[in-house]
Amino acid sequence: MTYNFRRPPYLIGSSLALAESHINHIIDTFGSPEQSSSSNLSGRAGINKIDLQGIGKVVIKQYFRGGILRHVNRRTYLYTGKPRSQTEFEMLARVRQIGVPAPEPVAFAVKGRLLYHAWLVTKELPNVQALPELSLHAPESARAVIPAVGRQVRMLIREGIYHVDLHPGNVLVDKYHNVYFIDFDKAHVSGYSKQKLLQRYAERWARAARKYDLPEFVIQILHAELMKNSGSSTK
Repeated sequence: MTYNFRRPPYLIGSSLALAESHINHIIDTFGSPEQSSSSNLSGRAGINKIDLQGIGKVVIKQYFRGGILRHVNRRTYLYTGKPRSQTEFEMLARVRQIGVPAPEPVAFAVKGRLLYHAWLVTKELPNVQALPELSLHAPESARAVIPAVGRQVRMLIREGIYHVDLHPGNVLVDKYHNVYFIDFDKAHVSGYSKQKLLQRYAERWARAARKYDLPEFVIQILHAELMKNSGSSTK
C-alpha cells in the first residue's frame, strides 16, 4: 500500500506511514544544496543524506536533465504519465520483491502539476563502493563479485525488466561482497525477447567499461555469467 501526503506544493508518496516530522524533515532538505553525483559512471542527479528518526539514514535524490536540455531547464519535467520519482520508487520495490538487491525505497516526492520537480528517498546502503573503483584498486575482490552481478541481471531478464543504464558504475559492493543495483530511473518491463534483453544488457555494460578503461575482466566475467544456461533461461 502507498500512502500519499500532501504538503502544498508537494505530494509525497510512501509505503510507510511516515510521521509528520519525517515529512517535514524530507521537505526541508529539498532547499539544501545538493552533493552532485554526476560523475562519468553515475546518473545525473543531486543527492543529500539525512537521518530520519526511527527509519535510519536515507539518501534524497533530485532528478536532473541530461543532454542539451540541461542547459535550458535542468530540473523541470513535463507530466506524461507517472512522475519519474514514483516510477523508480515502484520499480525498486518490484526488483527487491523478486530478489534483486537494490536500495529500499522510502518515499517519492513531486512538486508541480503540468511541469514538475521530482525527488526519490531511499535507505542508504552502508559501507559500499562502486564496482569501477573496486576493479581498479582491489581487482581480486571485483572478480569475486561480478558473477553475482550476472546472476542478478538474469533475474531481471526472467522478469522482462530492462534497466536501461546498467553499467559498472551503477553496481555497488559492500564490505561483505554483497552487490546492489542502483539508478532504476527509466527502468521498465520491456517488450524485448529475453535473448534481445540479454544482448542489450551485455552491450551497455561492455560499452561503458571500455569507454572508461576498466579492466577487461569486468566485461569477460559478466559475459560468461550471462551466457550460462542462456539457451533455456532466456527463451
